[in-house]
Amino acid sequence: MASSQSSPLPYIVGAIAVLGAAAIGYMQYLAKHPAEELGLTPEAKAYVRNLKLSDVQMKATESFAKQLVVEIEGRIENAGARGLDVVEVFCVFRDAYGQLVLRKRVPIVGGRMGGLKPGESKSFRLPFDEIPDSWNQTMPQLIIAGVKFSLSLSDPGKMMGRIVRHTPDRKAKKSFTLSLEVVRFLEATQKKRRAESVSAVLEEILQSVRRQHQRAAVEQTVTDYYSSLSDAEAEEQSHWGEFALAQLADHREK
Repeated sequence: MASSQSSPLPYIVGAIAVLGAAAIGYMQYLAKHPAEELGLTPEAKAYVRNLKLSDVQMKATESFAKQLVVEIEGRIENAGARGLDVVEVFCVFRDAYGQLVLRKRVPIVGGRMGGLKPGESKSFRLPFDEIPDSWNQTMPQLIIAGVKFSLSLSDPGKMMGRIVRHTPDRKAKKSFTLSLEVVRFLEATQKKRRAESVSAVLEEILQSVRRQHQRAAVEQTVTDYYSSLSDAEAEEQSHWGEFALAQLADHREK
């Protein structure tokens, strides 16, 4: 090997420092946006038309603490051909002037309620006890926030993708020329961590850098997606709220 190769230490140290900062930023982003982990992909948007709401009604009760509790109840039907693990909606409350006073993201499918099979319908109940007094007392707008499809054996491509992701990487022999400073650092780290070899230490460092790159890429993808949503796209989903209002009106007339 040519000894003129430059030492990778500055690149490794720099990458660790930059990615460490990225990791901190990523954690801060998740803390500020915990509800945006599940996105609405183009595939999910196209499937929204298969989700049918019925028997939607709103009622208000008073808790033991003399606090107003508003409950939205109804049923959701999966009229499509795919199973769903999770469906989340934004419940949007407004004041008498149409201004936003509260937007809450809640699941109507998933968790203890379980998933929703093709052709299946389930009831949901959404309690709210933190609505501002300025709320206009009308049915909130329901906008789909996220959909997660169930994985089935009929999706071989996706199943294979999961298998591939969990397959350990094959090892490949490579030779590199490192400076004495880097070698000493790796050897010291090997002793400190009681690693099998210097190669194992180096791989651990590089794998950590790789994972940080992947996390940064995921963060950027999530940020780009939610930044790309326009008011028109949000308006598209407002039929959930319109449908709910129609159901409430029918309920009051009865």
